[in-house]
Amino acid sequence: MPKATKTYTVTDVERFHELGDITENGVTYDSWMVGSSGMRFCLLQQRHHSATDIAMAKRYLKRDRDVIQITVAEVDKQPENTDSASVRSPRNTRFSY
Repeated sequence: MPKATKTYTVTDVERFHELGDITENGVTYDSWMVGSSGMRFCLLQQRHHSATDIAMAKRYLKRDRDVIQITVAEVDKQPENTDSASVRSPRNTRFSY
């Protein structure tokens, strides 16, 4: 399974969890549409997730979604420093106003 190139923080996990982007066994994920053929997913592996948890989450996504690719990212323990003038888009790109 490919490793993700983006760094995810605890703040990201909380945000995706609030949006309902979580598997049946409690693994939070990020997702984005690739096109009419399906979506890409990034499982956010936290310290308490085992290899079995990640494998189950992968099976869940493949069963219930049109999966193009699944990557795994370890979650950085430190929340990111953000100011009130910046927001994140659905593609996790920072925009400043």
